[in-house]
Amino acid sequence: MQTGKDTELLQNHLSKSDALLLETEPLLQSLDTKLKDLECETQTLERRISTIERLIRIREMYSKVALKLRGIEKKGELATKRLGAVVREKKSLLRQQEQLHRRDAALRPPLTLELFRAAPIRRVSVDVLAEIFMAAKSEGIERLGEILPVISQVCGEWRAVALDHPVLWASFALSLRETNRTVVDWLKLYLERSKTVPLTIEVDARTSPIDYYSVARAIDLLATHSERLRGLRLKGSKWDSIGGPKDRDGRNPICL
Repeated sequence: MQTGKDTELLQNHLSKSDALLLETEPLLQSLDTKLKDLECETQTLERRISTIERLIRIREMYSKVALKLRGIEKKGELATKRLGAVVREKKSLLRQQEQLHRRDAALRPPLTLELFRAAPIRRVSVDVLAEIFMAAKSEGIERLGEILPVISQVCGEWRAVALDHPVLWASFALSLRETNRTVVDWLKLYLERSKTVPLTIEVDARTSPIDYYSVARAIDLLATHSERLRGLRLKGSKWDSIGGPKDRDGRNPICL
């Protein structure tokens, strides 16, 4: 009898347990769903926190950049002020210079024809004047068009001295790199004005020519006066052959 009662009690407990399980199962499912929702919310919050941290770093960087920009703006304003002061000082100096020029012009006697004729340079003999012109050339050699054309344009007397002394035009320097059409024209002028005087020529070939056509023309001109060559100095450690003119009249062509 006691065993039957125990069995009955056990069955009752089991029935109640099953009922409780049935009742708690929806709750467990609800809790599981809420846990999943919490996990999603946690992940969302973590992403938001990461975004906020990045925004904070960006803001800090922006603040630093803004400080640097303000510093640059202040320096720019200071530089602008200094530049304005320099410009004003320059204008003031220019005004003072103009005033000094006016005072100097007022104190200086006018250059009359009588004063010009009485100038000491006018009393220098023609030969001495020619020597002065020669001394103006560095070591007796000048770059084409550098000195003599300027001297010959000062006045009629100087031009006459320059043209009457062909020896002045018989020594010059020629740079292959700078040789162009203008230099070829100067070379032609020097060769004409030097007449039959022996030539002393310095050729600079330390750098390669830019205008090979003009260099060939220059060599062509020199070849026509090859019998007048007294001295030829070549500057350059490495020489490439530059085609000269063809032998037209029996002379030996020049090839650099």
